[in-house]
Amino acid sequence: MAGVLEGLVLAFVCSIDAFAAAFAYGGKRIRIPLLSAALITAICTAFLSGALLLGVWARPLLPDWLIISIGSGILFILGIWKLLDKGHIKDGDKNGDMIISPFEAVALSLAVGIDGLAAGVSAGVGNVDFTAATAGSAVLGLAAILGGSRLGRKVSGALPFNPSWLGGVILIGLAVYRIF
Repeated sequence: MAGVLEGLVLAFVCSIDAFAAAFAYGGKRIRIPLLSAALITAICTAFLSGALLLGVWARPLLPDWLIISIGSGILFILGIWKLLDKGHIKDGDKNGDMIISPFEAVALSLAVGIDGLAAGVSAGVGNVDFTAATAGSAVLGLAAILGGSRLGRKVSGALPFNPSWLGGVILIGLAVYRIF
């Protein structure tokens, strides 16, 4: 059961980046249509899934103490990196039409999905449930993009903070949890 919970937490954390990016675009009045949101979600989920499988493949080759140390270390470093990140997603609307096209969505998903690669490998060597993480990534990712975009358009800069730092705090918490 702990693996399912960790998988869902991992999916939630990965979707925070997507939410933050979509929120920022919504705040700039840039629309993310359903097709583009689905494409971003699919690519990010594929990154996470592939990374989880790589971690699962490496698990039998490594001793337990090393697995815990590597996995927790990567999650901790990724959490710190996310806390210090000032916004790695600049301007995804390259053609200036105020809509993220499917082509632009691919570029955006590469930026958002990078975190899923690192977190997925470290989680895969642990006890994360693959199905919970990938299904959670697909569902939460799509909801985060669509919801973030809509919410960003509604509040347009009214929030006094950038929500992307929450992912860093959760990753650090997950890293500490895995050590104990």
